[in-house]
Amino acid sequence: MTERQRIKEHIHFQAADNIPWQINCTSELSKKYMRRLGLAQQTCHVLGKNVYQFNALDDFFGNHITFLRNRPVNSVKEVGPGFFKDEWGVRWDRRIDKDIGNPGPPLLAERRLDKLRVPDPRAPERYAHFAPIISANPGRYLLVKFSYSLFERAWSLRGMENLMIDFVEDPSFVHDLFRVITDFNLQVLKQLTRYTIDGAYFGDDWGGQRGLLMSPLMWRKYIKPTWQRCMALPMSRDTMCSYTAAVTFPFYWMISLRSAWVYSILFSLR
Repeated sequence: MTERQRIKEHIHFQAADNIPWQINCTSELSKKYMRRLGLAQQTCHVLGKNVYQFNALDDFFGNHITFLRNRPVNSVKEVGPGFFKDEWGVRWDRRIDKDIGNPGPPLLAERRLDKLRVPDPRAPERYAHFAPIISANPGRYLLVKFSYSLFERAWSLRGMENLMIDFVEDPSFVHDLFRVITDFNLQVLKQLTRYTIDGAYFGDDWGGQRGLLMSPLMWRKYIKPTWQRCMALPMSRDTMCSYTAAVTFPFYWMISLRSAWVYSILFSLR
């Protein structure tokens, strides 16, 4: 039984030969593991990046999932020592946290979207890494990863404090900003039908160690409608739609997304 078959059996509540597992590490830790374990780095360069960099580590761990980015692999560019800019124009300070970093001054300093440059969801380079990664992982479950997929993208553009104030003072602006981000995600999702993948994985932290960062009322007002839009497309095509959020208290009652099940806060399935 392949890793993909094993995951699908569990998704459909069927008996399988084992429980699927996945061990993901930061880039820095992955490099340390590769050195300590003496694993040879495989090579396949796409847009100047080695997209097989940690394949040997995935094989060693026996990982069940292969993640494909929803952005060009070269879209995050170093603009100064320890500073990087992503495809939306957000500047990240990675001098301490090498993987994500902290966003710099808000790109949207004012409540205006006319100067926001939305990336091209149809650009061929966005999907240039798909074919080699898919061919190198024929037995694994393939998920396209949408990082900073909505709330995180909004506050990285606007600033956390500013966005929280916007929730109260200017709901119309928040809805417009979320609509722009969601429209982009939907266009990327539509492009994925051209590839042999198993689903989409959305990461969007709404909470901290004690609960949501906003009230349940605000969550229903701003977050829930946009996720209904995002999840409707993959589920309409019988594709797995996975979601993860950093919330540490039970809130199943809030995520009653139509036509979806919620499984342990992680998976929304048809």
